[in-house]
Amino acid sequence: MFIAKAAAQQLIIEGADVSNAYLYGDIEIPILMEKPTNSSMIEAKPGYMCQLKKSLYGAKQAGEIWGEIIHSKFIEWGFQQSTQDQRLYMFQRQSTFIVLILVVGDMAFASNDRQLISTLKSNLSATFKVKLLGQLKSFIGWELTYSTNGISVNQHTYINRMLEMHNLKHIKPVSTPLPLSCDLTPTSESDDKLAPTYHNKYRSLIGSLSYISICTRPDISFAVSLLARNVHAPCIRH
Repeated sequence: MFIAKAAAQQLIIEGADVSNAYLYGDIEIPILMEKPTNSSMIEAKPGYMCQLKKSLYGAKQAGEIWGEIIHSKFIEWGFQQSTQDQRLYMFQRQSTFIVLILVVGDMAFASNDRQLISTLKSNLSATFKVKLLGQLKSFIGWELTYSTNGISVNQHTYINRMLEMHNLKHIKPVSTPLPLSCDLTPTSESDDKLAPTYHNKYRSLIGSLSYISICTRPDISFAVSLLARNVHAPCIRH
């Protein structure tokens, strides 16, 4: 919806990526940890532990802490958070405006005023270690192509990575997601049982396909929804 609105209004679309976003936060509650392996920066003392003072990836508080930090900065810079989507922020000054969408440290912003974009980028650069991406070419697995007719979005790279991850690069393409005669009803036949070790792989694959169907390939939505009904106990036919 963000890209569609920006394209319809012919807005300037750019992006930014805050490096190591989760590391900006301070840990306020006591969290103890062992000395990191092979760390020469911390003197090891028998019976002593290290107290974590900064947020780390993997800490359960990391996402919330980063969210509070970046939210407070956006509010300080005059943005308002959407009541419908907490990842969406907007700044408006008379007839000019900028809309921003945030996914962890990845940002996409669109505006009808280049000066507003410049101000936002200056604020980001002065506050965080940030990579300014210029015109948005990719975002959370999407690839954007610009033309005089608008913006097209695809997920070619994401799909290829998914195929490589699941060793499916050799699979031949088909003209329809599912054949008309395809029967996906679970059976009790032993030769149709899928080994439990593959159940998590099946769920991971269905999750990736669901994301693709939501973002850029609604034509596979029905097939994916049928396959998703069996994530609890998939069979070979699935």
